[in-house]
Amino acid sequence: MAPSYWNTNSVLLFACAFLLQSDQNLLAPHLTMVAREFGMDDAERDAKLGGELALGLFLLGAPAALALGAAADAYNRVRLVALILVVGGVASLGTASSQSYAALFWWRALTGVSLGASLPVTFSLLADLFPSSMRTSASGRVGIAMSAGVGAGQFVSGFLGAARGWRAPFVLVGLAFLALAAAVIALMVEPKRGAMDGRGSDEESDADAAPPPAGNRRRDLAQLARTPTVWLVFVQGIPGCIPWGVLIVFLNDYLHADCGLSVPAATSVLTAFTAGGFFGMAVGGELGQRLYTWRREAAATHAALAEIASIAPLVLILERGPTAPFHRLVAYATIAGFCATQTGPIVRACLQNVAAPRARATAFAVFAIFDDLGKGGGPYVLARLVAAHGRRRAFVGATVVGWGVGGLINWCVALTLARDERRLQHALTAEATSSPAAVEEGIEMLPPPPPPGDSPPGADATVSALHRRPGGTAVV
Repeated sequence: MAPSYWNTNSVLLFACAFLLQSDQNLLAPHLTMVAREFGMDDAERDAKLGGELALGLFLLGAPAALALGAAADAYNRVRLVALILVVGGVASLGTASSQSYAALFWWRALTGVSLGASLPVTFSLLADLFPSSMRTSASGRVGIAMSAGVGAGQFVSGFLGAARGWRAPFVLVGLAFLALAAAVIALMVEPKRGAMDGRGSDEESDADAAPPPAGNRRRDLAQLARTPTVWLVFVQGIPGCIPWGVLIVFLNDYLHADCGLSVPAATSVLTAFTAGGFFGMAVGGELGQRLYTWRREAAATHAALAEIASIAPLVLILERGPTAPFHRLVAYATIAGFCATQTGPIVRACLQNVAAPRARATAFAVFAIFDDLGKGGGPYVLARLVAAHGRRRAFVGATVVGWGVGGLINWCVALTLARDERRLQHALTAEATSSPAAVEEGIEMLPPPPPPGDSPPGADATVSALHRRPGGTAVV
């Protein structure tokens, strides 16, 4: 029977994805308010609150993603999720108490730990809750939760912050983090690693399971490093996430300070983007899953086209924001959200399906680092471009280049995806039907098996011979 999207583990995982992302955008509606409180002019506002804070998220988020990703490939992930939530809660409450820019910087940098570490642990768990036939759809649901979290955080911050000050949203979200951490410890159950790939791993499903043998882990990481799809998915994150830096860090304040919208009106435009994103995530997850089942190349191509189609509506917001009527900005934002969010569920499902179970969290840790280079390093570079060319030109250029290049790289995924997934399934089958020594001796060196119906006459005997280990025991 197919797993349910609404069992306790799944619901808690979706709730974690929602809440962890809600903190990311809390400051965006109030950049000018915070700048005035800390005595900054407009140039310092963009450089420090827009650029340096985003870079700070990356400084701690990148090593946290690697450390927690490696831990999630070997140890109990439920405890890691609870730890990430506690760190995020403490960081949010600390941000609310900041009395100087230096304190604000370091508390927001600590927030990067929870953001960076959450992605590898979340998608490692997701791959062990759902089989490959459901992962694109499940990834879409996680994406909806993440998008909803960003939108809800910004919505609450825009209205609650305008009424109670910019610190109030951080207190509310910080307390919610700690409450959810307690619920995860009490209710979430660690799934067995690799069970949804048709086999179990060396680990048991209980919390005290021993880490897998070092040889297995080295082999899985070596397989990861030799997989072209993995590198394409990693690299597309850098340019593809730069426009998200514009959306998350700058756009709300740009609409308010440069286009003359009130803070609630600017927040409403971003909320329209989030609303469009809900539908985009649903389409990316459900249609992406159908395309993936039909032809993997079609799903990757759809991800590329959706990313490229996102450019025009965001550029229209940036170019026409000062003169366009409010309802038109809302329409542009809704279309931009619908297009831009379809790529993520497909890309993440592709990475899940070409990474071995014991290396998935590490794969998503590296994936998070490449994303953070775009989301964190992008705004830092953008702040310098703003100083040289102004906000509008810098944001438009970043959007066109970022999503244009990212879309082209995703198009290349269509050329490698099917072959790389077959190679992984071949290796997993060999491991499940042979001794570890046989796999270590050379299974990773075998070519991928031909698709059904493609083998020439007499090939079966050749394949059989190739897949025998010393001693005469057949591997496949």
